[in-house]
Amino acid sequence: MLDAGFSIWPMPCPFTTLITPFFFRESGADLVFRVELDAQHCNGGGTAHGGFLATLADLVLGYNINQRIPKSWRIATANLSIQYLAPAQPGQWIEGKADRVKIGKRLCHASGTLDAEGLPIIAMHATFAVLSQA
Repeated sequence: MLDAGFSIWPMPCPFTTLITPFFFRESGADLVFRVELDAQHCNGGGTAHGGFLATLADLVLGYNINQRIPKSWRIATANLSIQYLAPAQPGQWIEGKADRVKIGKRLCHASGTLDAEGLPIIAMHATFAVLSQA
């Protein structure tokens, strides 16, 4: 179930509209995201598709970096590392949050988890290259 305090994320890119509705809430300097796992997000075995979870990981970590950098900066994923810990089933809410964020002048780093019903299903880490600081 979607907890109070979550709103629909205003998706800035056409690709991300494929996973909507994508919800968020602010938690201090952090953004917490949620999406309900649907059958369209699953593999042939009926559990969350690894590519879908990797996409969520990239979005969660990237948007948490974007939350902390000047609006004029542009970043791109340079590396994304995923450890799949457990499967998720349709109907479960996937919640993503960053637990560490480091902003640099050339590289930014973030790590966190994706959880389903409070249990971690993904451990994730990403490095983002700063493309411009205009």
